[in-house]
Amino acid sequence: MYYAALVTSSQLARTHGPYEIFWTSPAAAGELQFDMWGVTPDDDMWDWAALKRDIRKTGLRNSLLIAQMPTAGTSIISGLTESVEVPQINVYTRSTLSGRFQLVNKHLVRALKSIGLWTPSIRSKIIANDGSVQGIAEIPEHIRSVYKTIYEYKLSTFIKMDAARGAFICQSNSSNRYLNTPDMMVLTNMHLYAWKCGLKCSSYYVRIRQIATGKKFGDDASGGCVGCSA
Repeated sequence: MYYAALVTSSQLARTHGPYEIFWTSPAAAGELQFDMWGVTPDDDMWDWAALKRDIRKTGLRNSLLIAQMPTAGTSIISGLTESVEVPQINVYTRSTLSGRFQLVNKHLVRALKSIGLWTPSIRSKIIANDGSVQGIAEIPEHIRSVYKTIYEYKLSTFIKMDAARGAFICQSNSSNRYLNTPDMMVLTNMHLYAWKCGLKCSSYYVRIRQIATGKKFGDDASGGCVGCSA
């Protein structure tokens, strides 16, 4: 994406001229985002040297090109997760103006159906386990390892992934962080580790896991119509 954006911006600069202060920018000297991170692209798919020559010759039309956005609203509409995150939970309730709706991770459902395990018993166990499949012995380990919730990963895993992307993002990652408990030491270490990894933005929202209490919802035994009651 970064390469394609630079190519297009260089082509636009050839037609319309570069942005006003391009010639004082690092790119004018052939220094792109990954150079400033001290990273060398490890594939031969893109001719970065030729692109740098073109940029030094024509300039860039845009001073900024790539960002990793949180995409909270569009993720709901499209049925995907926010940003580049894994699901926060595999079974959850979403509240809208139309009412409250029980939703599940469709990919997990597909995986369990493929081995005949999407059963009332398994559904009830996932719900009772606060939307997690960890610790449910009937579910194979390879499925449990794939369908961890975001709270079941180490914080450092996502910070490292942000750093790997960051070398090719000229604006910044906008990433949420997820903690199981409100812990000031964990939060401090998280920000320090993100800084050491070179992130421009250590976090967007910091979310604390909310464990469901009280009555658990399960398979609808009432026969009620969600659409009619919304």
